[in-house]
Amino acid sequence: MFDQKHYDNCDFGNSTQLAPFIQNDQFESVTYYHKCTTPGQIDYISCSVSRHCQQFGQRVMVRTSSSINTHDEVSGEWLIHVQSLDRILRLLGQRSDPSTGFLIFDRGYQTEELANQTMEWIWCGLDHCPTFADTWKVATNADCEGAINTLMGFVSRKR
Repeated sequence: MFDQKHYDNCDFGNSTQLAPFIQNDQFESVTYYHKCTTPGQIDYISCSVSRHCQQFGQRVMVRTSSSINTHDEVSGEWLIHVQSLDRILRLLGQRSDPSTGFLIFDRGYQTEELANQTMEWIWCGLDHCPTFADTWKVATNADCEGAINTLMGFVSRKR
């Protein structure tokens, strides 16, 4: 979005479109990688689909850090370290089907690269068991390891 005022008001005047809008009868996921290049810069990003910004709050302010990186430009290695199963479940888009109670995960495996990165974050949880399984009130190492292996199998099969 153009600036803070435009962001606050969900006003897309003078804004730059970052990803294409796809309209059809199917749900289409659009991925956008925002390259943070200027330390200290604040970028205002929002979904311009009708009501997504204003009503559903689909917007974010991104401040570029001068000292923290998430991706090594030379090696291509991700530098993000996840220490929480809850964060992994949010990354995967966890939601529950109200009619069946089944958990649904609809993100984190659409491409080979994304699936591999998601599995790396999940696998990292083994070093943090049982505290990694913070979504349960009482979690044992076996509970934690079971959750990790289940998610690893799911993402591996879905890619």
